[in-house]
Amino acid sequence: MSSSDYSPIDVLYDDIYENEYSESELRNKTSSLNSLSLKEGTIDRWKTKRKLFLFICGFIVFLIPLTSAIYVPTMPVIVGKGVTTQTYIVLSLCSFTLFTGLMPLFYGPLLDRFGRKKFLFSTLLAFVGANIMAGSSIEGITLTISRGFQAITNGGFMIAATSVIADVYPPNQRGTAIGIVMVPAMIGPAIGPAIGGFLSQYVSWRSTFYLLALLSLIVWALVTFKLPETHPRIITEEKYFNKLQQNFENAKNMGELFTETSELLDSMDNEFEELKLNFKDPPPFNPLNTLKIILHWPIAFCCITNGFTFALMFVVINLWPQIIENNFPDVSSFESGLLITVYGAGAIVGSLVGGKAADKLKIKYGKGAMLSCSLISSIGISVSTFIFSIFVEDMITIPTILSFFIGFFGMSNRNSTVSFLLSMFPPEKSGAATATLLLTQFSVVVVELIFISILNSLYSPLVGFGTFSIINMLVLPFCIYTMIKKWKE
Repeated sequence: MSSSDYSPIDVLYDDIYENEYSESELRNKTSSLNSLSLKEGTIDRWKTKRKLFLFICGFIVFLIPLTSAIYVPTMPVIVGKGVTTQTYIVLSLCSFTLFTGLMPLFYGPLLDRFGRKKFLFSTLLAFVGANIMAGSSIEGITLTISRGFQAITNGGFMIAATSVIADVYPPNQRGTAIGIVMVPAMIGPAIGPAIGGFLSQYVSWRSTFYLLALLSLIVWALVTFKLPETHPRIITEEKYFNKLQQNFENAKNMGELFTETSELLDSMDNEFEELKLNFKDPPPFNPLNTLKIILHWPIAFCCITNGFTFALMFVVINLWPQIIENNFPDVSSFESGLLITVYGAGAIVGSLVGGKAADKLKIKYGKGAMLSCSLISSIGISVSTFIFSIFVEDMITIPTILSFFIGFFGMSNRNSTVSFLLSMFPPEKSGAATATLLLTQFSVVVVELIFISILNSLYSPLVGFGTFSIINMLVLPFCIYTMIKKWKE
């Protein structure tokens, strides 16, 4: 057995076997039994494999935004081919966003109860099937259902990836590791539209989904053959319990070699059973518990303001390609994808700037100051979108430039708001806070997608986008109130 397979308790018992101690010496050596951290032992054993796990988790996270971004430039092509109508395109976007926001409420408890590997193994395989189904769609209803299935299957990828990182990295290295894993998540929106546009124009719109199926199949193979189970409790149950039980049995059999150790070993056995019981009782599965935190007014207000800002960014970028198709027929789907890449670049910069600015403001002024970044970003995206709506039907250049700022302000607002929410809770509740924010974001996205699509169709983008730009400004008092109340905390 290699040294990496030993837990701290194994080392303790080897020492007991090899040396004869008095009762008092044995008690001193075993008094820390309940405080021994099996989780710490599992973290240490991953030291040589962390870079591989980073790569796998980064690949998993990359699939999330790519699934959405690569679809954007294909929408006009799908409508043009007669496969579906604009109504079904909007419904497919609604089904995707709704399930993307809803599923984290269920997947968080599932990951804690059944582990990371089994979850990723099954959901990645299902994601392969969802993409094949989407690529094989021959009518709008099939495409809508398959897009919803895509969201159901990939809705837990982000939580699973961050959970693996938390399992294998000690606390003082997790922030850096998660930051590295998030890089592919920011690359997806930048390159996805160009890839989707190129494939739609020169190969087939179906090839975008088949590419996603191929990439997810590669990730599934990596998870299957290279990623072991990392959940500390499950590792403890599967790997250590049988071995530790044997240690206790051996110690009992050797009790006659020690002086008055029988009572001590029985006591240790009871402690072991209690320890095992603690590890074998996973948290109860109740997704609705995560929603209780929204009853806390700062969280509710933040979710409202961020939900409208994020939805505005999401809807503009997803409906823009169809406007280009209707008003600029000479622009190919590949060129349309390249235009949306400008938005992706803004989203990358905004992600980096928003989180960093929020951290600096918190250090200097307190928690509430973090929301000043969210407030500025909400104003910025409202103004940018309103100007965007004025020119979007008449020209390409100005809306393309404005798309950079829409991406910048949208992601800056999102990251600064997430930083504020996480500062309001201990680490063990961060998943619930994030899940609640995601649910709010994508619920508002569904509403805005429907209403803006209707207004754009009946009137003009100025009415559709412009109306919700104004509404986004009207909800800002919630953010201002929270910022003032929490400024010095």
